[in-house]
Amino acid sequence: MIAGTAVDLQGLPIPALDFFAVDPIGTGPGQVSREQFNTIFGSNIRALSSFQRVFDAKLVGFPFELPGGKVGLSVGAEFRQEGFKIKDSPEIFLFSVPVADLSIKRDIYSFFAEVSVPIVGESMHVPGVYNLEVNLAGRYDHYDGVKEDAKVPKLSLRYQPIKDLTLRATYSNSFIAPNLFQLFGPTIPGATPQISINGVVQGQANIAVASNPDLVPSKAESYSAGFVYSPSNVPGLVITADYFRTLQLGLAAPFGGNLIIQSVNKLGPASPYAQYLAFNNYPGQPGATPVTGVNQLFGNLQAVFISDQLRNIGAVHAEGVDMSAHYTADLRTFGQFELGVNAIVYTQYEAKTTPFLQYYNLLNLDNTEGIGIVPDYKLAFLGEYRWQGLTASLIANYIPKVFNAVGHDPETEDFRTFQQVQDYVTFDGRLQYTFVRETPASTAAPEPKDSKNMRDGKNAAPAPVAGASMTMLDRMLNGTTVAVGCNNIFDRKPSYVEGANSNTDLSVYDPYGRFLYFEIAKKF
Repeated sequence: MIAGTAVDLQGLPIPALDFFAVDPIGTGPGQVSREQFNTIFGSNIRALSSFQRVFDAKLVGFPFELPGGKVGLSVGAEFRQEGFKIKDSPEIFLFSVPVADLSIKRDIYSFFAEVSVPIVGESMHVPGVYNLEVNLAGRYDHYDGVKEDAKVPKLSLRYQPIKDLTLRATYSNSFIAPNLFQLFGPTIPGATPQISINGVVQGQANIAVASNPDLVPSKAESYSAGFVYSPSNVPGLVITADYFRTLQLGLAAPFGGNLIIQSVNKLGPASPYAQYLAFNNYPGQPGATPVTGVNQLFGNLQAVFISDQLRNIGAVHAEGVDMSAHYTADLRTFGQFELGVNAIVYTQYEAKTTPFLQYYNLLNLDNTEGIGIVPDYKLAFLGEYRWQGLTASLIANYIPKVFNAVGHDPETEDFRTFQQVQDYVTFDGRLQYTFVRETPASTAAPEPKDSKNMRDGKNAAPAPVAGASMTMLDRMLNGTTVAVGCNNIFDRKPSYVEGANSNTDLSVYDPYGRFLYFEIAKKF
């Protein structure tokens, strides 16, 4: 049964249609006209393509030397052209949403410079200062069609009181320009997540999110400070910890269906968002009727239509600690074995929807799409054995329990009353061998592509094979890697998230289950 809340292309109301009726065509209850029935089914082909062209140049050198060491200098420029096209087929049928043909592109010009100044070096033998270095950087970006240019600085300090301990700190600004889809993309219709009104689940409303050519860049400010400890009396041990704080302002985002619905239901036409909501069709479209009183949305969300445009609204503030500990045991002729753990712990993660509202908590929640999951912490464990060209690794990823905020309003509700999403752990394994047949230079094993890699560095290069000359077979095998791997070895099902699309959070939880892959790669 199709509810009689829609309108056809001429703006005329379409009555409720009963597909199981003996004859759905006619003028009686559950019947529609022949013309309307012919527009119910159809096909629509939409072609989307995008492109990017990049030209860049960089000059790196050490122009002069100070008592602390060589001064490093890097300058560069970049030209980038990007764009997209949308071509919609002319077929139009009931409930389809035709999209205008689009062909958009823009040019981007960037310039950057960085200088590294060694103030004190180890050769100077300064008491209490083994090494001291300052790094200054800046970047300028111009985006055609964006009202503001980017001028962002970065300042870094690296200090070693002793050889085994490095202290580091960074201050930086960043600049996130709206992309072309946010500026000129088509209006995208869909449905809100399940929404609760007055504590009662109401289902979903219709919503269309539109682009906005007047968007300006989002800006962020970041601080970090931490240490790296590598004790010389325990070779192979590296411990790191870094505190971080980030504040991002002017995020490009819609108001969101939940905010609009909660406000309009409570305040009626007095809500500042009442203009974006109507019954029976989108505001300003044929058949649309406005809200005239309070609490009119309760029980009627299926007939609610929301027009929501991207805007520079709100902010996100995050603080936490990023930690890691890795130990590599040198087994000499038997290779190396590494154990490691990475952890990120959030102490605060909050947001506000508009500049006029207060911050609200996002930590320990699985939020609606676009925000995603923000657990209190995340853990990753590594065990890896390396011997000559052979590398065997096992990685485990763990996400603790969170509260399900889908269909709720964490801005006004107590998240501790939400249902919990179960914790989640997966194991990924990989076995690879890299052939090296070249004596003068070693070849590093390529980074695993299909496995969740938790380490920053590349795999250690296998020892080259002795011999000055190579046969044709040696040349073919040299730099070739063969690998077999399995992600989600124990076939862990994704955690159930009630009300979410696909009943889970696809941005975090693995929807594929056990995934076995093979790989052959050749490095030239």
